[in-house]
Amino acid sequence: MNPLTHPRLSRILALTLAVVLSGACLGAPTAAYAQDDEITTKVEELSGKGVELYSKGKYKEAIATFEQAYRLSPVANLLFNIALCWEKLDDSPNAVKSYERFIVADDADPDIRRKALARIKDLNDGIEQQRLAEEQARKDKAGDGKVGNNAGKDGKDGKDGKDGKDGKDPGATEDEGGGLTIAGLVLGGIGLAVVGGGVAVGVLASGASDDFEAARTATDKDSFKSDAEGKALLADIFYGVGGATIVAGLVMIALDAGGGEAAPDSSGATSFHVIPMFGPDGAGAALSTSF
Repeated sequence: MNPLTHPRLSRILALTLAVVLSGACLGAPTAAYAQDDEITTKVEELSGKGVELYSKGKYKEAIATFEQAYRLSPVANLLFNIALCWEKLDDSPNAVKSYERFIVADDADPDIRRKALARIKDLNDGIEQQRLAEEQARKDKAGDGKVGNNAGKDGKDGKDGKDGKDGKDPGATEDEGGGLTIAGLVLGGIGLAVVGGGVAVGVLASGASDDFEAARTATDKDSFKSDAEGKALLADIFYGVGGATIVAGLVMIALDAGGGEAAPDSSGATSFHVIPMFGPDGAGAALSTSF
């Protein structure tokens, strides 16, 4: 007896497919469908077992069971069930292959064949979209690598090469390489302004001193003396703070010109530190080194 033409087997396999599509669980075959033919009985058992494994989420085991049944009796519905299992495993290429095997089978149901064709189209669309996304990701990665190599090798920004210098990144050259110089110039300017303020206050202190000399009464002399001493002290403070600020600015410019502040390492490199100094007689700055 040919299992493909056996009416009982075709009915059982059609029921198996319907149960899979509805998401239900097919029970063990009943005695009413028992056949004397050994192959038919075996295919019936394997088909029922495959549906049971599918319902439990054991899709790989279900595929192996349906394939085993298909080798015994190549019924199209088994291929459709295999394709459903591959979809559950998110394996679109293998699902498409199983659907394609189903639609060319002579015993494929026309209605189910239309469903298989629709699934093939959807799955192929998804595969193509994933391929395009992966290709774009590779292009983006390759583009990033080229930009980095060009910046590091030629000191260019990837366009006209006017902004790079000495093989460094243009942004790093502007922000890091010139940052200390700019800050040093700003500090130097502030220091000069403070010193200028000290000069102005010193002039006022000198005027108060002249008033002290010209005073004729003790009260006026005390008043002018106090005023002169206060302005002189203020002028000294301005001189000290302004001078320290100018020194700090000059040190920052010098460090920038020499490549930045050196940090000590295991090779014995020298470290430079600017130390502001303040005292009762004024202010200043010191440059210390460590080895």
